[in-house]
Amino acid sequence: MKSSKLLMVILIFSLIFSQISFAQEEITIAGGSVGGSWFPIVNAISDLLNQEFGKNIFFAKPGGGSSNPLLVSQGKISAGMSYSSFLVALERGEDPYTIEQKNDNLRSVALLFPMYYHIIAAKELPFDSLGELVEKKYPVRIFPTDVGHAENWITVKALAALGVTLDDINKWGGQVKYISSTEEASEYKDKHINMAVTHNVIPFATFIDMFMSRESKLIELDEKVIEALKDYGMQELIIPAGTYKGQDKDIKTVGMPAVLFVRDDIPDDIVYAMAKVICENTEYLSSINKSFKSFNPETAWKDLGARLHPGAEKYFKEKGYMN
Repeated sequence: MKSSKLLMVILIFSLIFSQISFAQEEITIAGGSVGGSWFPIVNAISDLLNQEFGKNIFFAKPGGGSSNPLLVSQGKISAGMSYSSFLVALERGEDPYTIEQKNDNLRSVALLFPMYYHIIAAKELPFDSLGELVEKKYPVRIFPTDVGHAENWITVKALAALGVTLDDINKWGGQVKYISSTEEASEYKDKHINMAVTHNVIPFATFIDMFMSRESKLIELDEKVIEALKDYGMQELIIPAGTYKGQDKDIKTVGMPAVLFVRDDIPDDIVYAMAKVICENTEYLSSINKSFKSFNPETAWKDLGARLHPGAEKYFKEKGYMN
């Protein structure tokens, strides 16, 4: 009996000290490249967390949308930003990951802001949806961004839902051009390409310039494509009429929301604090990145790609955002 009580005491103290030890370790949060828009976000969140805990244990690290989930799952960093669909892909062992990298140890903290998949095309092109493009096998000259970018990944999945690939566009007499993203606007303005894609906030500055440079339109996604992409953790979204010059109707599309996530062994109190500083400092975070102006704590626990961490769930329920 005494030995059982002693064992229980040892287990309790081991748990307590493991939590204290974890809290004293460095908690790393990866965003994007240092010069990109995501790194300042994780840097700001890290600063807020250090203030919350009264000590400097949270540190921002550079990273990338597709690399962060893998690095977190492998224990190389503690948390990160990514897209909801990449969290789904890692759990399934699907591209951009391999079946050997498959892991279900990621948990979400909060949906930070939506991202919109756009397809811009010259106004004179004889189709208004991706399905019509495929049906007509129209020889477009398209810039789908490089392999490994979110835009390219979505484009490949969208075309696959219609039974074709980017290579088929070349076979139709079109051209898939892999150029620098910095050249995209000038290539479109000079009519070297007549179609391009992005996965970004709305309105997207580069597309504003492209709409100003020549008469253009946004290409809609067919319901069949939207349903297929939702299976990858994407949201069904609307780009409202008037977002771009000459856009006179709402456009149906999808997007992979930007999500903050952690590994499942990160303690509840750490993740609770992550959810708290995000939800209670939106004005400050909006000054870091204007995308946060759309942040809504009442829906920040939905459409995350990976299951919600218990620490974040506790915060959202305590505040009445989640039933």
